[in-house]
Amino acid sequence: MRLYAEYLGLSHLEGFDQYKYSCQDTSPLSNYLMHPFWNRVVLLFPKWVAPNLMTFVGFVCCFVHYLIPTVLDYDFTASAKVILKDYNSSFGVTKLFFLDRILTVRFRVWPGS
Repeated sequence: MRLYAEYLGLSHLEGFDQYKYSCQDTSPLSNYLMHPFWNRVVLLFPKWVAPNLMTFVGFVCCFVHYLIPTVLDYDFTASAKVILKDYNSSFGVTKLFFLDRILTVRFRVWPGS
């Protein structure tokens, strides 16, 4: 009895050697608004902070912001203020996204920093 299945044969796997991902962003919103914004934000963030620390801080913020509503409404009856829960969790996810985007710009777009 075989416990695995071969989905891709050798002929399929050999094609990955020649594959190269390339993408070009031509959106006006991205080119004129978002890229300049993130380039300025990266300059405000200190370079001595390790990338793993930024990722960990973002994860901890996200986790804490999901933990707070759980503590406020421990039996999940929605007795705590719904606005606080929604605002709190969305703020944590936004901070996580913000730190992740700073990492992306700093270490992929500006490889020497």
